[in-house]
Amino acid sequence: MSTKLTLLLLATLGIAVSAQSERRDAGLSFETRYRAWLGSRNKVRSPSSQSDARTRAVFDSDEFHSIVAMGAPILRQIMAKLPKDPLLNAAMWDITKFRYHVRRSGQSPREYVWTLEEFPDLQGKTGPPEYSQIWLRWWRENPKWTSDRFAKVYADWKLLTGQGKDKEAEEKYQGIKDLGIAALPYMMDRVKQGDRGLMPAISYLTDSVVPGDAQAAECLEWWEKNKEQWTIPFGPLPTEPSQAGEAKEGTGEQRGVTTAPPKPEG
Repeated sequence: MSTKLTLLLLATLGIAVSAQSERRDAGLSFETRYRAWLGSRNKVRSPSSQSDARTRAVFDSDEFHSIVAMGAPILRQIMAKLPKDPLLNAAMWDITKFRYHVRRSGQSPREYVWTLEEFPDLQGKTGPPEYSQIWLRWWRENPKWTSDRFAKVYADWKLLTGQGKDKEAEEKYQGIKDLGIAALPYMMDRVKQGDRGLMPAISYLTDSVVPGDAQAAECLEWWEKNKEQWTIPFGPLPTEPSQAGEAKEGTGEQRGVTTAPPKPEG
């Protein structure tokens, strides 16, 4: 058998195994995947291990990626568990791509105040606001908050672009991307109006599923077929039953595991 044919057969086998794995995982519920992730986290217990190694083991695991792969439809369930399990912050971060910004003010530690740029009344005196506080506030304010924020940042970006202020315009464009996938419906409306300048942002938010050089018609066709998978189901959160075991397992500090992103700015 030739080398080329052997490689082709191996590649085909790899694709088949990958597809089989995806079909197997597709039938798993969020709760099943979440419990599997908790189980894998419990194995990362060695106090002699380096903290960054433990962190990688938790967030680079197949079980964690299996949760993230479920996308926007499971965000309500993640949000319900988040107050008891801060490590789910990383799943929110990966799925939504919403990027908030924490600024520190004050001249000395006694005067330090950490303020959330997106919601200035959300502050911390001994450190940044807790992850669950930030996400719950963001969830409660949406979708109106993203709609209003997008309209303003988009208008600023267009104005600065027209004025030739490239650096300032680039900052505003980053602000559009930082709104995450919650802004996709509003971005698609602009694409319908003929603005292809948003294509790189859409490509980033969709993990390049939509190419940055896609035509408007291609982008809109993709959106109509896939928007349910990418639209965040904002609304009342499900009641999370008391699960002391899960709450204990979900505390990253017990394992020396950090919640990784995001890092405060300033």
